[in-house]
Amino acid sequence: MENEIIPTPQIPQEPIIPSEIIKPKKKILLPIIIGLIFILLIGIIFYQQKQIKKLSVQKPIVGNVPTTEPTVIPTATPVPTIDKNIILKEMMPFLNPSNRPNVTYEIIKNDGNYYLVGFSDTVSGGASIWKKEGEKYRSLLGGEGLWNCEIVIKENIPPTLINDSCYDEKTYETLTYNEQTEKWEKQ
Repeated sequence: MENEIIPTPQIPQEPIIPSEIIKPKKKILLPIIIGLIFILLIGIIFYQQKQIKKLSVQKPIVGNVPTTEPTVIPTATPVPTIDKNIILKEMMPFLNPSNRPNVTYEIIKNDGNYYLVGFSDTVSGGASIWKKEGEKYRSLLGGEGLWNCEIVIKENIPPTLINDSCYDEKTYETLTYNEQTEKWEKQ
């Protein structure tokens, strides 16, 4: 009995797992995070659309196409509402001779036989200056920024129609109309 091995009793042990291996339950967190990001994106898009709608003013015009009004501050004598529609109908063959669809026109202001007309379609817009000559209307200038001084002076366009300023393309300077001297001057 001397060589007899006595077995030691075995105590069941649970395996020891290092704390680095324990992973949080990502399966629950991932859909929550994705859902919150999705809700945030929808909120941002909705907020931006709301802000854009606040900035744009929709107005019905001939052709029943709503559009955004160009940013021009009226200072000249406005055309009475009833006359605007009559004049606009008179101008339409000259404004839109090819009868392009989805183009909206609006008389923004006038001074005598000169008219500032805003226009837009589904992509862009701008403004143009028209003069009534007899039974016809002639386009003098068009654009989205300052008006060309050379044409303004040559065509005798009333300064009030263009907010008393134009751009000299030869000297690259903005000129303003001085009512006292009745001349265009450097700013």
